[in-house]
Amino acid sequence: MSTRARAALGLLVASAASAVAYYAFREPAPDVVPRAALPVAGKLVLNGVTVVDVRMGRLAPGMSVVADAGKIASVAPVGTPPPDPSAETVDATGLYVVPGYLDLHVHALGHGDPSDDLALMLANGVTGFRQMDGSDELLAQRRAGALPLGRDAPAVLAMPGELLTPFNAGDPAAAIAEVRAQQAAGADFVKVALLAPDVFLAVLAEAQRIGIPVSGHVPADVDVLAAARAGMRSIEHLGPSPGLLVDCSTDTEALVAAAPRMPGLLTAMPVRLPFLEALADRFLQRLLVNPTVRVTATEVHRLERVLATQDDARCRSAARELAATGTAVVPTLIRLRTQRFAGAPEYAHDPNLRYVPAETLATWRSVTREFDEAFSPEQKETLRRLYARDLELVKLLDSEGVRLLAGSDAVGAGWTIAGFGLHQELDQLAAAGLAPLRVLQLATLDGAAFLGRAAELGAVEVGKDADLVLLEANPLESVENLHRIAGVVRAGFHHSKSDLEALKHRVAGGGVPMADAKAEISELVAAWAHFRDQERWDELLDAFHADGTISLSWYDGPYAGFVAASRRLASGGGAILKHRLGTPVVETRGDRALSEVDVTIMVRSKTPFGEVDTTSWARFYDQLERRDGRWRIAKRTAVYEKDRADPVDRAGLPDEFFAGLEAYPAPLKFLGSSLQRMGVRLSETAVLDGSPELAALR
Repeated sequence: MSTRARAALGLLVASAASAVAYYAFREPAPDVVPRAALPVAGKLVLNGVTVVDVRMGRLAPGMSVVADAGKIASVAPVGTPPPDPSAETVDATGLYVVPGYLDLHVHALGHGDPSDDLALMLANGVTGFRQMDGSDELLAQRRAGALPLGRDAPAVLAMPGELLTPFNAGDPAAAIAEVRAQQAAGADFVKVALLAPDVFLAVLAEAQRIGIPVSGHVPADVDVLAAARAGMRSIEHLGPSPGLLVDCSTDTEALVAAAPRMPGLLTAMPVRLPFLEALADRFLQRLLVNPTVRVTATEVHRLERVLATQDDARCRSAARELAATGTAVVPTLIRLRTQRFAGAPEYAHDPNLRYVPAETLATWRSVTREFDEAFSPEQKETLRRLYARDLELVKLLDSEGVRLLAGSDAVGAGWTIAGFGLHQELDQLAAAGLAPLRVLQLATLDGAAFLGRAAELGAVEVGKDADLVLLEANPLESVENLHRIAGVVRAGFHHSKSDLEALKHRVAGGGVPMADAKAEISELVAAWAHFRDQERWDELLDAFHADGTISLSWYDGPYAGFVAASRRLASGGGAILKHRLGTPVVETRGDRALSEVDVTIMVRSKTPFGEVDTTSWARFYDQLERRDGRWRIAKRTAVYEKDRADPVDRAGLPDEFFAGLEAYPAPLKFLGSSLQRMGVRLSETAVLDGSPELAALR
């Protein structure tokens, strides 16, 4: 039975106690993607660029940055040295150059083909990363130069061996032996999780003795400051939730004593249980998406106690003590936020989900539904308040000199996408109150120093690696400008903005073939009209996602409410409704799509002047998503062009019928008056042809 499966099986038994154990037991997939050899780059010149000094926060405009053989050879005013006709020259006038971004908490390798995740990282300016789970196999691949990396990938800057858990470090003696073995295998550091306190402290002591750093998760029943004093090199996720906030409490000892402990069963499973491996792996994959789902009501109550007993003076004192130890903190704020705000619309409707495989996205959505059902509104509010306090803590840690580092916890964490996740992390660091320069330093200079690579990375200086990011706007003015990437230089090779977009397009192009997706979407859009006109309400409801919305002439809101209202109108009689649709024009992007279709809406209604046929010409703009392998509409907006009314009786309509039409918008005057006679008010948000709202849809 694999390490990962055994761990997951234990978690099946004790999931409530292991909510902090994400990324705990993962081993590499058996298939190894062949490495793409990285050639030596030629000479590259970035001409006219503004160099950003990340140490002092100064700008040097009008500079020429020359890279040769993957190293920065010169940083000087344009024209010095003289132009080299053999060099690749990039006109960088108006652009800003900063060091390549470093993501110091990623799980990109060892789980099948990593090329898509690595490409997304590079496309987002990540030129180096710390791999946070390793194995003997990955370490052997690195020694052999066989890691699956190439020109379209960032550099692996550090990697551990296999995660230390109760299964390979069940007691102090076993743990010490594993630490020694990992150092001998070439691990850069040891990562720990789920260890008993005595084992955890034995690991720290032995690692200090032989000179290998320890990073990872502090056991929930160990004080974070005690771990720092014992020599822990970096603490991930602000410690075991609520982690460092416990040291800010006036009730620290009691809160540590009340922390969930790892059951003894987790250290007593040496036998192989093959028939449970598949179940265990499936469970683990879901747990890693959002460990908060497994937090119990008792633990939520403990979190409330933590929040109720916060003391700023104690917190500041703890921060100073932490700074004195030199221990780094990798907050992974975006990881904490996506766990505690899992149901937030900005995650479910993130346009970057088109880069996520359909199967992964389906798991994320399923686990999020579990989250929504697991906690009461009051408990969710506690989780939100906990995150707000974490933001305050990060600001305080920075102000007291604690070494902070930027890390995203991609790949595997729910709603956290490789590359994009680091940018979300930078935004959260800014939300915590860190200035743009500090945020930039965390993702460049400080990360390089932590890794002992300051001589090679972290600044735009002669002799350092030519790993750079070109930006369209000044990053010292706003963190938002760190997202405005105009190009990336990796190992001396220049990737233009169009190159980076092509990388992202390649990743988004996976999954169902485009022709099949368009056919499925066209059929869905056509079926919607049939279901509505035939009053097949259950099938009509299923045409949209459960959280879908619709904006029409008479309704603007949740789609389920529209179906319910349509059903009520139909039950009242008095009108016959038909829709005729043209051929949809569909554009797909991964698991998202846009559809535009012409629609003719025909309503026969009774008026005091006889029966009238009202015809409205419009277009449906649909935003669609593929979830759990099925395309459904997420949002529909109707755009109205014109309408007319015709009497059913050839005798025509009296002038009174036309009275008051001027009160309605021209494209909706007849349909609006027909709706009014049916007791339905025209929506104030109805989109008209030629309006600014239409431009926004496009």
